[in-house]
Amino acid sequence: MTYPAESLYNSLQTYHSIEELIAAGEAEGQFLECKALASPQVDKGLKDKLATVISAFANSGGGVLLLGVSTDNKLHSGLDVLTQIEPIGQVATLAARIDRTIPTLTSPVVKCPPSRVLRAKPHDTKGIVVVLVPPSSGDPVQSLEDQHFYIRAVDTVVLMPYETQKRMFAGGEAPALEPVFEGELVTREAGDVWRIPFIVMNTSTRAAKDVDFSVTVLNPDACSNIAPEQLTDVSAINPGKRMFIGHIDRSVHRGLNQVLGALRIEMKKGKRARRVLNLRIHIYCDRMRARRWEMRVQLAKKGFSVSRTSDGYLF
Repeated sequence: MTYPAESLYNSLQTYHSIEELIAAGEAEGQFLECKALASPQVDKGLKDKLATVISAFANSGGGVLLLGVSTDNKLHSGLDVLTQIEPIGQVATLAARIDRTIPTLTSPVVKCPPSRVLRAKPHDTKGIVVVLVPPSSGDPVQSLEDQHFYIRAVDTVVLMPYETQKRMFAGGEAPALEPVFEGELVTREAGDVWRIPFIVMNTSTRAAKDVDFSVTVLNPDACSNIAPEQLTDVSAINPGKRMFIGHIDRSVHRGLNQVLGALRIEMKKGKRARRVLNLRIHIYCDRMRARRWEMRVQLAKKGFSVSRTSDGYLF
């Protein structure tokens, strides 16, 4: 089921859709914020704006930020009405920079989808950046630029009252675990063997207990050998799969990541080594809705990289 901000975001697929908002006299509101930019740079001013708006929207049911659209305050209504598009140069580059910056702006990290770029014509270098901020389902989101918590109050951003902070922290009953790969801990050994540790991080203040973890190698044909360390091979009872499980008896606290185990992977060699590993990871723990991730792992001589191809709940 979509939430209101997501429905708004889904309606903003084209440059013309923004023009229609302006023609209709649309104003900033609970789920919409606009900003015109003087330059396509993620400078201190834009970082402050992003951190504040992301914190406020995440703490208030989500929202959409339009970069490259100006507003004008109407005295009779007090509303900031969208007035015109002020397209931003090098818009694709700016959107990519924003996507790299967003994970550094708040705690916990808000996982926004990739920013959408809207252009008047397909080959234009100028355009609009559309950022969707999903709602937080756990602890309140804090801006790391000034250490404050914000909420959305109709069409403005305000500091979150202390009593609201207490209620939101107390309401975060479920831990939030996710897998982490530390490139510095991944090692390449003789014979093109890679040792990949699996780490669990808790992004919630609620401690995670009774944690179970499974990792399935989706393309085992690309490997000549897969050897687990501190993980149990359960492939024999999961026919057709190369699957391994682990368990953590101790609690996983925010800021104290835990290593479940590792896989030692030897990639097959043909004309060249097959260096792409596809993984599916499941994490279960007490009072947390079970989650599933699919990862694409690139194993190259120059380094190790991971991209997340899907992320969702098991049920």
